[in-house]
Amino acid sequence: MEIEELNKKAEEDFMVHPAVKDKLKEVYEAIYTQLDKFCDTTPENLNIITLWILGTHMHKEFVSYPYLFINAMKGSGKTRLLKLIKHMAYNGKLTGSISEAVMFRTASDSTFCIDEFERVASKDNKAIRELLNAAYKQGAMIERTKKVTTKGVETYSTEKFDVYCPIAMANIWGMEEVLDDRCITIQLDRSDDLIKTRLMEIFDDIYYQDIVKSVGSVVSVRKKNIYRHWNNYISSVTTDTNNTNNIQYTTNTTDTNNSIILSNDMRLYDFFDEIFKININGRHLELFMALFIISYHINKDILKKTLNFAKNYVHSKKQEDIMESRDVILIDFLAKINRNNNTMYLLKDITHEFKEFYGEDVEWINEMWVSRALKRLGLVIEKVRHGNGRKIRINFTKATEKIKMFKSEEVVKVEQV
Repeated sequence: MEIEELNKKAEEDFMVHPAVKDKLKEVYEAIYTQLDKFCDTTPENLNIITLWILGTHMHKEFVSYPYLFINAMKGSGKTRLLKLIKHMAYNGKLTGSISEAVMFRTASDSTFCIDEFERVASKDNKAIRELLNAAYKQGAMIERTKKVTTKGVETYSTEKFDVYCPIAMANIWGMEEVLDDRCITIQLDRSDDLIKTRLMEIFDDIYYQDIVKSVGSVVSVRKKNIYRHWNNYISSVTTDTNNTNNIQYTTNTTDTNNSIILSNDMRLYDFFDEIFKININGRHLELFMALFIISYHINKDILKKTLNFAKNYVHSKKQEDIMESRDVILIDFLAKINRNNNTMYLLKDITHEFKEFYGEDVEWINEMWVSRALKRLGLVIEKVRHGNGRKIRINFTKATEKIKMFKSEEVVKVEQV
């Protein structure tokens, strides 16, 4: 099918009446205004939080929906923000702790706002962690067995729980790596705005209920088919895999400065072009897509803000991955030393050099960890036992290519120079 036909079909499936767009913008502005009244944070953060709240009312029409994680020190307003979200999100529920049974049974019809959730990684929270690992994606089911007694005979039956739901969480110490990969993180700083910090937290008035009711009147904007059209679009894009700067776009939108430019009457495939150009993929694209779709239906200015936020956010996350992920740091080390693939090295020597590269004498950097990490990452060419210890032949070329997946193009270019 030709590009123009694909675009026409996509627009027919995803047509939104101008009155609906106007209503969406009105509700967006109402939520944004209330957040801005009580919360001291950046306009970029307010935009994302507003879209996230708006999206909770139509989240079932997206294949995935990101968790919102509020990271802030004590006294920075994270609890206040969660209370606001609870009052404006879809069936919001605010809790400082969470029961497995209650959450499983109410998840599919709730937005959970979890405050002070510091110990998600503990053994006691295994079931809750299981839920949080799955609930961001549609189709996620949790199975549990329960004891059933019939005429004095005990048997077991299986219950299935649909746990796909929006979840906002807040704590001081940050989120474990697996869950962080499912979140959009908002960092709050302590406010010095004496007006906002003196406002009383009265969030249950009729105005908030009006916002919620207004959202309910515009959820007809939802159309899950947009994901299929996105896949058709991706299949239609021609890229030169040997030159990432030589991307041929499917429409006439041009961008010589690599900035985000949107037209007043942007077509659906133009919208896809703009997403394509910010160069995010995988889990990040999966999480942000819902917010892109919502902002696309409001107006081009809000979409531009959202795209720019996502681009900068993912760039920042990639840099954090370089610093925080042990596997990535090991790959980075191997790429930097970039030795001969055909030479055998003593594992203890590689381990010692890696420890020096890491800069700290930490217990986890030992021969066993390095050996397992190299195997897990597919970087071992050959391994033999030797009188002085184990020797290993490492695929340094593969490590050099692999690190490009985690670093931004800008960092790679600087290091190559």
